[in-house]
Amino acid sequence: MTEPDDLFELADGLKSLKQQAKELGMFTDDRELLECSSCGLKENVSFEGVLFTFRAPALNVDTGLRFPEPDADGQCRCPGCGESV
Repeated sequence: MTEPDDLFELADGLKSLKQQAKELGMFTDDRELLECSSCGLKENVSFEGVLFTFRAPALNVDTGLRFPEPDADGQCRCPGCGESV
C-alpha cells in the first residue's frame, strides 16, 4: 500500500522532471500547439520531444523560429509575422 508521503515524493519528482524537460526545450504537453493563421507558421513536436516550427508543405523542416510562451490570457506574438496568436 502506498503511503501519502510516497505520493507527495513521487509528485515532486514528476514536477522536477517536467521542469528539466522544459529547460531542455522539450514539449511537456501542458498547452495546445500554436499555429499562426496569418503566415502559416505551425508548431510540431519531434520524436525526441522537442518543439519546432514549420510551414507547409515542408512538414519536417524546422524554420528555427520559436513562439514565445503564451501570456496569462493565452496570447503570444508569432515570431514569423508578429501577429497575435
